[in-house]
Amino acid sequence: KLQEWGMPLIDPDGSAGVGGLSLWNGKMRIPLLNLPGQEPIRMQQTVLARGPLRSLVRVEYSGIRGANGDYGAVLLLSAYADNPVSRLDFVTISKTGGPLPCGPGIRKLADETFSFDPKKGYIAEWGRGMEGAGEIGLAAVFNPSEYAGLSAESTDRWVELTGPAGKKHTCWILTGWEKGLGAPGNPAGLNWGRKVEAAAARLLVPVEVHYASK
Repeated sequence: KLQEWGMPLIDPDGSAGVGGLSLWNGKMRIPLLNLPGQEPIRMQQTVLARGPLRSLVRVEYSGIRGANGDYGAVLLLSAYADNPVSRLDFVTISKTGGPLPCGPGIRKLADETFSFDPKKGYIAEWGRGMEGAGEIGLAAVFNPSEYAGLSAESTDRWVELTGPAGKKHTCWILTGWEKGLGAPGNPAGLNWGRKVEAAAARLLVPVEVHYASK
């Protein structure tokens, strides 16, 4: 919901926006969106936490038709105040089991600078947002060990991740704006890619906790 002090920076317009998910049924990609001409996907959204520092939303997808039956997915989206990073935890569902690739996408931007490194687990774009918004940055961070490929369409780029149905995947989405939090400074396009690369290096390292006895 756009607030009076807010400003729209990106118009998803049927695209992945930043972090929109897809499933792959063989070579066919199934976006978890309700698009014209596509059989509707059922989406049930529940707000699990609505706090001043963190919000947590659960989205259940069902009725996704594929060649091997119906699929589903469950997404947990975490967002934090004053933080350009949001976390996506998602699980795919299939009655037949077996491999069910999935992954996030990001919208292509006008006059974009594109950065991508599958071995370091990130994809990033810096370019023009909506009219009057100026330049913005979009990015996704993923587990390099799950990477299976990158595909591009007219409006989006999609990262495909491997794994059987029921496997939990964790990704992070990052956003930046030249006039706000996350502004990378000039040269903005190159600096945004470097900033996302540095964030990926931190996000992909598990936190270790050690207890020292006296």
